[in-house]
Amino acid sequence: MIEAARRLFREKGYSATNVTDIIKEVGISQGTFYIYFDGKEAVFDAVAEAIVLEGYDVIKGIVTQEDLPVLEKIKRIMSYLMTLETAERWTDELAARRLRHMRDRVGVIGLDLYTPLVTDIIKQGVDEGLMHVLHPEATAAFFLAGTWAFLDVLKGNDVLSSEEWWESYLDFIVRLTGIEEKIALGIGGLEAPPSSDGD
Repeated sequence: MIEAARRLFREKGYSATNVTDIIKEVGISQGTFYIYFDGKEAVFDAVAEAIVLEGYDVIKGIVTQEDLPVLEKIKRIMSYLMTLETAERWTDELAARRLRHMRDRVGVIGLDLYTPLVTDIIKQGVDEGLMHVLHPEATAAFFLAGTWAFLDVLKGNDVLSSEEWWESYLDFIVRLTGIEEKIALGIGGLEAPPSSDGD
């Protein structure tokens, strides 16, 4: 049911998908559905958790590669997150005011899981002399909270283009983590995500 709901959210969007659609997609009875979920929002929570856990496994795999320099880890993680965000375009809906509470629920799951991983990256950056922060765990939490709050606008909006948002986001990373200016150009190799209009 979770995988079916995720497919439907991708194809139709979250708002346009209803419980009946999920039931038909899986080929089960309504009664069976309600044994596991009490409604569409509960399915959403399960889909969101599956996406976050999937991301955790990928990011942990990158973080634990001991021979990988810290800037390369950042590039690979951000590349993965941008690819995921593009694939799950239905999550754009969560930026809408009426669905913000649901977006926040996903953020809490991600913050709890990802903070230790990002903390390890920042500690590696400090050990390598590339980053200068007082408290790696707090810096990791600020980084994740800021990223989550603005991830959708990195694709561009009416205020700034995708490239402009991305440039500002990279500047945020550099300043937050105290990356030395001479090294910061190494992060600039990250590509901006696709704009919201598909260009």
